[in-house]
Amino acid sequence: MLRRKVKWLHIPLWVLLVGLSTAGLLVLSLAIPSLTGKEEQSGQATAVVTEQKGVLPGLDLRTTVKDTDTYTSAISELSSDSETVNAPIREWIDGQTRTFKEELKENGSKQGEEMRAHLNIGLDTKQAGDSLFSLVFTSYRFTGGANGQTEVMPFTVDMNEKRIVPLGELFDLEGGLDAAELGRLVKEAIEAQDGLMDQVSDEALEAALADPSSWKWSLGDGSFTVYFDEYEVAAGSAGIVQAELPYDQVSLLMNPEASARIGVAKPSGTIDGDVRGTGEPEPLDPDGKYVALTFDDGPHPQVTPRVLETLEREDVKATFFMLGSQAEFYPDVARQVAEAGHEIGNHSDSHPDLTKFGIDGIRRQMVGSARKIEAATGVRPDVERPPYGAINDAVKQAASESGTPIVLWSVDSLDWKSRNAGAVNRLVSGRVHPGAIILMHDIHASTADALPQMIAELKAKGYQFVTVRQLAGLTADSGIGPYFNQ
Repeated sequence: MLRRKVKWLHIPLWVLLVGLSTAGLLVLSLAIPSLTGKEEQSGQATAVVTEQKGVLPGLDLRTTVKDTDTYTSAISELSSDSETVNAPIREWIDGQTRTFKEELKENGSKQGEEMRAHLNIGLDTKQAGDSLFSLVFTSYRFTGGANGQTEVMPFTVDMNEKRIVPLGELFDLEGGLDAAELGRLVKEAIEAQDGLMDQVSDEALEAALADPSSWKWSLGDGSFTVYFDEYEVAAGSAGIVQAELPYDQVSLLMNPEASARIGVAKPSGTIDGDVRGTGEPEPLDPDGKYVALTFDDGPHPQVTPRVLETLEREDVKATFFMLGSQAEFYPDVARQVAEAGHEIGNHSDSHPDLTKFGIDGIRRQMVGSARKIEAATGVRPDVERPPYGAINDAVKQAASESGTPIVLWSVDSLDWKSRNAGAVNRLVSGRVHPGAIILMHDIHASTADALPQMIAELKAKGYQFVTVRQLAGLTADSGIGPYFNQ
């Protein structure tokens, strides 16, 4: 690099200060990876961003997943055509991201690959009326130490009127008596939970109950639910404290107009009955040449139908590891996968790194996701794949409890990285082997582009296509795995 002598007497002081400030910002930006950019050279990351329209009227879903040298993140966001709705949601998510960046800067990245930081912002949606929805965001931040930090933030929105609904519209919080009675019901719901009061601070709970206007709450699933953040009213080991009050407990306290609006209808995509048929898969020839195609992170409203069309045309069955949040948001697409006879797997609810959770957090992610997938498809997932392929003893324990084998992969197509059909096919063709489990994602158009040639080349090499459950049947181990088939 060329060097020039600086004639200090000829350069104004303000110029020097601006230059030093700019250099300092540059150093800081290189030290701490950005959490909002499409690509991050400092963390060797490529952000996987999907923007989709879903089953909730007027609400669009945006999901951003990143995997860097220093952290992993998965952030779910919702937006509408109303800035009145968007602004508070965006402000909260941005605040969580800023806090994570500050904690990451403070704690550094001394943990290494096995202890990377993690940010997960998941979303659970509840329908409380024709145009009334509760959007419950949960943030988990881990930047070192024994435990991460979990926070919850629900927003109840009226999509007809394009606004956030305050609690004061449901209950008379100014009259005193109704607010006190509502607080009493919330406390009783907490006291009824086994062992929870042993961890609750009576003083902190009373202070929180005294101000209903500050409560975090949601409507849906037949209940009015109040949330208290980790450490807000109880020890950290209690996690987020929830008090669920069935509608019949609070209806008399509700304003008449609000009470009339909360008849919770079954979501339009929810169905009953298993569409797969019954029976175990046919046994495979131990000497056969098999390969399993797997797709993660869907369903996607545009890409998944294209993948299904190719698979049907080529008479190929595959395994789809769905996110519960995606299946809930796109139930019709999820249903199409099951109706086509493909195997349904569980990929968690909101794509967190499960190894950063305790056993209860893992159970909530996987069991909650399984319920959403089953509600959308009629199929209870019978295999699972933890996000990022991250597993530890707690993840295995949760899988063992649910009787759901863990299935990873032996060939990573890197479709999320290349976003190029030719590159995907070259990599798969060069690494495929008998019994291979191929990892792809049905959220990238380039993956759907690559699939016809991939199937044709594998058929030309003599491969037969099966599901991962069929492949697992070839192994002597009948436990929970994990299965790689390397």
